[in-house]
Amino acid sequence: MNTPCRNSGVGPAGTWKPLSPPSVAIHGSAYSLTVDPTGRFVYVPDCAYFDVAMFKILPDGRLQPMAPPTVQADAHPSALVCHGYFAYVSCSHGSICQFRILSTGVLVPLSPWRVTIGQFGGRDPSRVTFDHEGRFAYVMSPGDEAADTETTIYQYRVSANGTLRLLRKWRSDAEIVDGTAAIGFARH
Repeated sequence: MNTPCRNSGVGPAGTWKPLSPPSVAIHGSAYSLTVDPTGRFVYVPDCAYFDVAMFKILPDGRLQPMAPPTVQADAHPSALVCHGYFAYVSCSHGSICQFRILSTGVLVPLSPWRVTIGQFGGRDPSRVTFDHEGRFAYVMSPGDEAADTETTIYQYRVSANGTLRLLRKWRSDAEIVDGTAAIGFARH
């Protein structure tokens, strides 16, 4: 199944105007896309093929697949966040994939390329979020009533090489996690 990625620009008077071609096919199932901080590259996590499609934004606004056109991710990648020269992909089976963004826009896996969320792999980690200085990262894994698990927030230090190192985790049930008393947070 191909999912179209729309190619469009802004025409006169601020109206949307399709480019030619009007869309670029993604070979699987995509739900989000991210433009890198330079505004030159687009990344699309593909849930069906467990990879990330990589595109260059041409001067006329069209998308051109990179070489290689994809990079492997973990199971069911759902969201990608760029942070400086690094990219982080949240995967629904409980991991964050870590990449360096080369000057060409190509994503290269860091070592380790994957950080597991939780002792047994949390589920559906949120998009990675960073503090204003970019030294710390935060990821939330929602609880599961059926499995009687609580929502957990994971706190990471961002290393100089871009890798995430777990500092601690906080659970909404205010239990002690990793030897630290957790502060409960409100549920809505």
